[in-house]
Amino acid sequence: MKKLIVAIVMGAVALTGLASCDKDYVRQEPNRIYRMNGIKLYSGPSENLAVGCVGIQPLYEYDETFAAESRQFYEGLDTTLVFQGHLVIRSSNMYMKWWDLLDMRISSLEVTALADYDAAHPVGSSLDDILNISYWYKRSRITKPVVGIAYGSMMLADCVPGADNIFLDYPGLTLSAAQPLPPVEVRITDAFGRDFTARSE
Repeated sequence: MKKLIVAIVMGAVALTGLASCDKDYVRQEPNRIYRMNGIKLYSGPSENLAVGCVGIQPLYEYDETFAAESRQFYEGLDTTLVFQGHLVIRSSNMYMKWWDLLDMRISSLEVTALADYDAAHPVGSSLDDILNISYWYKRSRITKPVVGIAYGSMMLADCVPGADNIFLDYPGLTLSAAQPLPPVEVRITDAFGRDFTARSE
């Protein structure tokens, strides 16, 4: 009888543990898909941005027709728009409850120095060869070299109002080793033929 009681108790504990794990499991479709319609630049430091680096804040709008077309487009590419997996931090479930996406479809990205950076990068030269671009998608940080950004390189990103969404940083450098960027101009062209340009101070 004692063995039976122990077995029942252990089973209940195991089920409780599984239930707890299930609370950390999320399978969530995006609430909304936004369309990028502009950019602004800001400087670090911030949670994801080192001192002297530059963040790109997308400006976006919600259009119901575009959102429907966007879902259909990515489904046609066999791109799943569903986030699923276990979250390490349970409070992050609130983040996923209202998960939104930004449809960028960037075709090209150019970063130009508006002042001298070093001997190899005087004013007016491209800084693409020394920078990475980072953004968040499905709660994972994705980092790519700016050189080589083309259509298909940057399509979807998490859209979190007020958060650091996209940022330019240095590959392989620590915070103390990074030389601050000079004022820069960032130009983004999307797949719809629109150009977005912004300058940092």
